[in-house]
Amino acid sequence: MEGRGNSSGTFTPPAPPVAHANGAEALRRLIFMIRALFRVTCSRSHPVVIFLDDLQWADETSLLLMNALITDTTIEGLLFIGSYRDNEVTADHPLRIRISDLDRMGFAKITSLHLDNLDVRTVESLLSDTLCLTPLMVRHLAQAVWQKTAGNALFVVQFISALHDEGLLRFSLVTKRWEWDIEKVRQKQITSSVAKLMMDKILRMAPEVLEALKVASCFGAECEEAVLHIIDRAPDRIGDTAAALDIAVSEGIMSKVNSLYRFSHDQIQQAAYQLVPDLVNKAALHLLIGKLLWKWASKDEFNMFLFVLVDQLHRGSCLLTDPDEKVELARLSLLAGEMAHSLSAFLPASSYLETGCLLLTETDWECHRKLCFSLLNLFAETQYVVGDFASVAKVVKTVLSRANELSEKLSVYHTLVLSFGAQGHVSDAIRTLLSVVNLLGENLSLNTSQEAMKKEIGKTMQLLSMQTEESMLNM
Repeated sequence: MEGRGNSSGTFTPPAPPVAHANGAEALRRLIFMIRALFRVTCSRSHPVVIFLDDLQWADETSLLLMNALITDTTIEGLLFIGSYRDNEVTADHPLRIRISDLDRMGFAKITSLHLDNLDVRTVESLLSDTLCLTPLMVRHLAQAVWQKTAGNALFVVQFISALHDEGLLRFSLVTKRWEWDIEKVRQKQITSSVAKLMMDKILRMAPEVLEALKVASCFGAECEEAVLHIIDRAPDRIGDTAAALDIAVSEGIMSKVNSLYRFSHDQIQQAAYQLVPDLVNKAALHLLIGKLLWKWASKDEFNMFLFVLVDQLHRGSCLLTDPDEKVELARLSLLAGEMAHSLSAFLPASSYLETGCLLLTETDWECHRKLCFSLLNLFAETQYVVGDFASVAKVVKTVLSRANELSEKLSVYHTLVLSFGAQGHVSDAIRTLLSVVNLLGENLSLNTSQEAMKKEIGKTMQLLSMQTEESMLNM
């Protein structure tokens, strides 16, 4: 398929244009298509394994998709492996609830494995493999390392690295093997905090590396090399951020796969972020990064890294004082929200749109009326999709109070009706629909006879019976 990708149109007829769908329908379509994909790619003879790390951070949409795949009994040969930190997953955590529901309903066999810290034998095996020595030769060193680190995997790796950095673990050109002074190793002090251990290691880096780590930490766990190159285009930027991060990679603080830099551990990222002293300075750095990306990115780069750019500007938006800058950021927030919404990434879309709404002022409702309505209308629809019906009602109330014409109200009326339907408030949905129809000049009554209802339902059923699944999906 990859080799014939550009010629696929010669084998298949042109696909008809797909009808626009609202957020909830778009999500259902996405889940439907992904389930269909796994039905044809998985089988007992050709199983597929999916590994998902850090599930404690999974959003509700991701959990919904995972649940849909696991509970689909027509998919065979699919194995899910997920990992999460149990100290961050409480009894009422969405992940815990999903797992409990799956286990109770019996749709899948769930096996739970609790991973403890490394025991002394595992540390011994690790050192034996790393130093190319027999387990017996590294036994005393392994015991000392284990006692210092309590078997914490990150501690173990960083402690061994620190021993090497300080010359306590060294390779002898005379004996052609690794050597150490066990008494000095036993006397070495180690902090009880992973973050402090990481900070000590980071602070030994060169100044240009420290500055690069500050920038990288603002993006979270990972950042694209191309983003760093955009930032470095600014005339007042000195040095090469990516080159400085390459030094951090060589020291094991970060890893690099293709063009993606990733911190070796989230606590290393947190330690690097703490190099920026306080919340105001952190916000200022985020704002600076966002403005540099906004100014120096090409059109293609702007579209590619829109989410990154807007996220940085949002995290520094508390420092914005210029009304024009706030309006422009609100426009960017709408653009990011629309893009995320179109990708069925509804929680990020909700965040972008909410921040955009918060940037609006009373003056903007007079001078930038279309922007205000666009933000709130899409925010209401997104909140409906994620199930925050209280927020939907609040946004609808705001829009209706601001609207002067029916055309400005129709979008939120539509969302409100869908919201009522999703909550099972059918009477409220019908009452709202009738009020809108009456505003359009059609006088319809809420009191309809049973015969008339049966007749209309019969017509609808007859029309649906002539539709295929494919045609219904494209409605």
